[in-house]
Amino acid sequence: MSNKGVVLFKASKEDGKDLYVDLFQQNGLCARCIPVLRFDFLNLDILHAALLQPENYSGIIFTSQRAVEAVEKAVQMVGSEEDWTKDLSKKWAKLPAFVVGEATAAAAACLSFTTIGENTGSAESLVPIIREAVKKGDRTLLFPCGNLRRETLPQKLADEGINLNSITVYNTIADPNIQETLLQYIQEQTVLELA
Repeated sequence: MSNKGVVLFKASKEDGKDLYVDLFQQNGLCARCIPVLRFDFLNLDILHAALLQPENYSGIIFTSQRAVEAVEKAVQMVGSEEDWTKDLSKKWAKLPAFVVGEATAAAAACLSFTTIGENTGSAESLVPIIREAVKKGDRTLLFPCGNLRRETLPQKLADEGINLNSITVYNTIADPNIQETLLQYIQEQTVLELA
């Protein structure tokens, strides 16, 4: 194995398996992930209250895996995980969960959501799919989102008369440990070269 290293500025997968790390290692390079972003969850109590009322919604929109993670945290945090698996997930499963991307769809499916739109690559390309399923005057769509979300989707849906309950459920911030982690990696590499 080469002692040459590759730094991937991204979070490593929670299960420890990362396709990119594996590919680099298969090609004789040592790869390490260094996260550059951190996600702080917020408003989970507000999200939880919304999740308790599926009858008020026409569906839910997930434009990121973090939004799905926020739903999972809201369910767990407030202690209603049993209610979710016993009752609420079945009610939400009857409503469409509009998703951007296959990974987001897979995460939502793990919570029993019935996903639509996994082949879309952006929130904007999800709009026609939503417009097809939800009409002006229908109940509101629940939209858990991040602080950096674009206004394209909310604006286009508002133009169609489709109401959203947008709840900011996570903040994306720079990882405060990036400099320390990178310096530690450089020192480890220097020690390897000296050995």
